[in-house]
Amino acid sequence: MPEHLAAMDICVIPHSNTYRSPIKLFEYMARAQAIVAPRTEPIALVLRHGGNGLLFNPEDADDLRAQMAALIEDPALRSRLGGQARRDVGEKHTWKKKCPTIAVANRLKGHAFRPRPRRGLPSPCHKRTLVSRLLAAHAIKPLT
Repeated sequence: MPEHLAAMDICVIPHSNTYRSPIKLFEYMARAQAIVAPRTEPIALVLRHGGNGLLFNPEDADDLRAQMAALIEDPALRSRLGGQARRDVGEKHTWKKKCPTIAVANRLKGHAFRPRPRRGLPSPCHKRTLVSRLLAAHAIKPLT
């Protein structure tokens, strides 16, 4: 897959739902590639139109064409947007940055994280154990 992504000058997300941001968005950002994506709430929280990517109105083919044409015609714009996307993903969208936010949000919602061992699963493979390690790595203590 990396060789296919490396061959692309522009990475396009033609459609996305309105309740989550696609993993491929972060993959494209990490590769410093120019991105065109629909202006849905989860994507717009990550991409800034003209800052680290270009957004188009969902279900508007003419807008999608216009955003793609802007990138096709301007290699410097592709390079600038891709470079900023790479910096943004490294500064804002890593597990190290997100884990404390997720833990605090869950506590505010009343969801207590209480790791419990489960029989029959080796502890390194158990999801709660992995989460516990992630929280510990970032100095977040699970609720007991």
